Amino acid sequence: MLVRQVAALAFLAALTFGSLGLTVGTAWYLRSNRYRESCAHRLSELLSFPAEIGRVVPRSRRTREFHAIRIWLPQRRAEIAFCQKAVLTQVPDVGTRYALELRGGKCEISTRTWLGEDYRLALESGLRAGFSLEAPLRVAFSGIDLTFSHGEFQATLADAGGTVWFDQPNLGQATATCYRLNGYSSSEPVVLSMEFTQAASGIRLTQVELSVPELPVEAVRLASLVGRAIQSGSFTGRLSCQETQSGRQLTVSGEVFQLQLAECTTGLVEPPWEGLVPQAELTGLTLLDGRPIRLGFRGLLTDLRTDRVLATWGLGDVGGRLLLRVHAAEFSPAGVDRLVVSGRAEGIPVEALARWAGRGEMTGLARVVLNDLTITQNRITSLDAQIEIRPNADQRGWIDRELLSQAFQRTVGLALPSFLPERIEYRRLGFRVDLHDGMLYVLGTHGPRGKAILSISVAGQEMPVLFEPESALDVSAPLERFRTYLTAYATASWQRLAGHGFRSNLPESITGPARE
Repeated sequence: MLVRQVAALAFLAALTFGSLGLTVGTAWYLRSNRYRESCAHRLSELLSFPAEIGRVVPRSRRTREFHAIRIWLPQRRAEIAFCQKAVLTQVPDVGTRYALELRGGKCEISTRTWLGEDYRLALESGLRAGFSLEAPLRVAFSGIDLTFSHGEFQATLADAGGTVWFDQPNLGQATATCYRLNGYSSSEPVVLSMEFTQAASGIRLTQVELSVPELPVEAVRLASLVGRAIQSGSFTGRLSCQETQSGRQLTVSGEVFQLQLAECTTGLVEPPWEGLVPQAELTGLTLLDGRPIRLGFRGLLTDLRTDRVLATWGLGDVGGRLLLRVHAAEFSPAGVDRLVVSGRAEGIPVEALARWAGRGEMTGLARVVLNDLTITQNRITSLDAQIEIRPNADQRGWIDRELLSQAFQRTVGLALPSFLPERIEYRRLGFRVDLHDGMLYVLGTHGPRGKAILSISVAGQEMPVLFEPESALDVSAPLERFRTYLTAYATASWQRLAGHGFRSNLPESITGPARE
C-alpha cells in the first residue's frame, strides 16, 4: 500500500514539475535574443524590408508582446515605421490568423522623400503581406503619427488611431482618426480612409479619402494643389485620391470660407480680381497626374473691384463695386463648360465708360443689375440685365450726342433721333437686354408703357426721346467674336493653372481693333 502511494506521489511530482519546467523553459526561450531575432527575421521576410524587434514579452499561450519594432527601406536607407509596442493575439477559429494591436510610434509612406520604386515596393510588400494566411486578420493602432504622401495628396495625422481589416478575400480597408492634421488642431475628428485590392497584376490602392472638419486652407494644402499662394480662409470637405487606368486622380470637394479672391486669381487673370469669397461650395477640383482637368464651384463673391473684373475688356479705370452670385461654374481645359451667374454693380462713374464707348464725354453714375448670364461651351446662351445711368446727386447729367450715338450703334444697334442737340442734358437713361438664341431684345425702363430708353430735359421737363426697338436684333456675329475671345482667354488661364508655359494669343479685343 505504501509503495503504491509513494509511486503515485512520485508520478504526480514528475508530471507537475515536468510541466512547470517545460513552461519555464518555453517562457525563457520566448524572451531570448534567439527568439526575438527569429521573429524579426520572419517579419522581414513577410514585408520584404529589413526589420528589428527590441524585445519580446510573452503574455499568454495565445498572446505575444513586442517592443521597439523598426521597419526600414532596403539597405536601411530610411526608416518606414517605428512602433513602441505591438501585441499579437491568435484569433480563435481562424487557423493561423492573428489580431495585432499597435501602440505609439510613427509611419510614413511617401512619394515626396522616397525613391520612385520605394513607394510601389512598400505598397506591394506591406499590403500584400496583409492578405497572407500568416498575417494579422486585423490591425488596431493608437497613438501613431501617420504621414501619407501620394503625389499631390499629402497628410500628416498626429496621434492617430484606427483599424486595418483583411477579413475579405483580395480586399483590404483601413481607417484612421485624429485631431491634428498637418500641424493644425481641430475640435472635431479628421478621418483618413483607404481601400486596396489584390490582383494578379499587383496591389492597387483603389481609394484614399481624407475627410476634414473646418480647418485653415493651409492645413489641407490646397495652395500646393492648385499652385496658388492661398493663405486666407478655411476649408471643410474631402480629398479623394484613387488610381485609375488613366493615371492618379485627386478630387477635392467641400466648402471654403472667407477667401481673398486676389490670392486665388493671381497668375490666372491679369490684373488679379480683388474681392472676398465669404462662402463657396467647391463641387469638384479634379487633378489627373497633377494636372487639373476640372473645376466646379458655386457661391458668393462680394466687394469685387469692378475695374479688375472689366480690365480684360479695356475698362481697367472704371470704379465701383460688384457683387456676383455664382449659381453654377464648370471649367475644363476647353474653357467654360457652364457658367450661370447673377449680381449687381453699383456706383460706376460713366466717364470711363464714355472713353471706352467712343469720342465724347458723359457724366453720371451707372447701376447694373445682372439677373442672369449663362455661358455654355464658351458661348453666351442667355443674358438678362438692366443698365441704368442717372445724374450725380449734386449736378446735372450731360452726354455728347456723338458719344451716345456710337454707344447705341455698337451695343444695341439703335440710331438716335436727328433732332437731338450736340450736348444732351438727360434725366433718365436705361435699358434692359434679354438675349436668347443669338437674338437680342432691347427693352425700355421708364416712360409711357415703360418703353422709353432715354429721357432728356426740355424746359425743365422730362421728355422721352428714344424708345425700345420693335424687333429683336441679330447679334450672332459679335457673340461669335466673344466666343473666340473667351475660348482663347479661358484656355490660356487654364494652362497657367496647369503650370504650362504661357504666351498670349488673344485677339486684340472682342469688339475689334483698338480705336484711334
